[in-house]
Amino acid sequence: MNKEPLVSIFIPVYNREAYIEECLESVVNQSYQNLEIVILDDGSTDKTLSIIAKFKDPRIKQFKNDKNRGITYSRSRTLELITGDYLALVDSDDIIEHDRIEKQMHVMLASPEIAVVGSNTLSFGDGMRTIKTKFFIDFDEIKCAFLFETPMNNSSTLLNASMVRAHQTQYNPEYIVCEDYDFFYQISKYAPLVNIKEPLVKYRLHEENVSRQQIFVKGKSRRRITLEKIQRSVSQYYSLGLSDEEQQVFSDFFIQSGDYDPAIFEAPFINELQRVTQKMKDNNHFCSPKTFSKVFDYYLIIILNLRKVSLKDKLMIYKKLNDKDSKIQKAKMISYFVLRDLYHNVRGIK
Repeated sequence: MNKEPLVSIFIPVYNREAYIEECLESVVNQSYQNLEIVILDDGSTDKTLSIIAKFKDPRIKQFKNDKNRGITYSRSRTLELITGDYLALVDSDDIIEHDRIEKQMHVMLASPEIAVVGSNTLSFGDGMRTIKTKFFIDFDEIKCAFLFETPMNNSSTLLNASMVRAHQTQYNPEYIVCEDYDFFYQISKYAPLVNIKEPLVKYRLHEENVSRQQIFVKGKSRRRITLEKIQRSVSQYYSLGLSDEEQQVFSDFFIQSGDYDPAIFEAPFINELQRVTQKMKDNNHFCSPKTFSKVFDYYLIIILNLRKVSLKDKLMIYKKLNDKDSKIQKAKMISYFVLRDLYHNVRGIK
């Protein structure tokens, strides 16, 4: 009799003929053997189902939606379809390392109070170099990071399904994109989430997993609208005391989206942002001040690197918003911006 707890791997799929075989190969060859592999098809019209049929692994269970309903609906059926006490989420275009489940179960069983174990990832795609994406590791940092974005990669996560069932946590059907952001944030209200430093998932970047986020509604992308709602919900739950206008200032600057107003880098906006972020720091009682500063600076640097901002403006904004007391650390970051700008100029990178 297998003494390992049963882990259900849930794979929602829709028209993934180009990727599903590679994904399933990585799943069926896991070092952790006691698996239930649940595949939910959302009305595929290509060769996806015939490719899945080639796998004769008895651990595979297939289900279908009655029609194409979208990823949020499919994910909402997860707990309905699985039988394991633990749940691993895998996107149908990604590849997981052969010992991913084994390593995550080791953490989960050693710390039963944890609800979710994720990991760092390797992002890859046609014509691009593989990039290691790092996520915050401990729960104090992860809690703070929810103010900005989801600090978990959905396709890297292993959940305590029994705990999630007990709290009746579901994907919010209102969110057609970024549904995992809200889902993990809801779980964080009652149990810790952590990430493993080692990248255990190869996260595939391609046009299809970006296009659904770029539908615009009244001048804003669907992704930005959803992120604004979730960020506002997190701020309210953490009792940061922001007005709607102050929350909008925070979101306008920190949402990583292509549809942004260049005016957010001008002095009047930065002065207002400085006031808003100081208010957040003053009202912060959900994580340590040191953690808040670390996470805030992390996302500040991401935004400054992501946007087309002059080196002079980057340095001005960083020094104005930066919360570190150490002059040495500030000098290091200024040197970083200068060297990065020089490197990009030499390479001709915009």
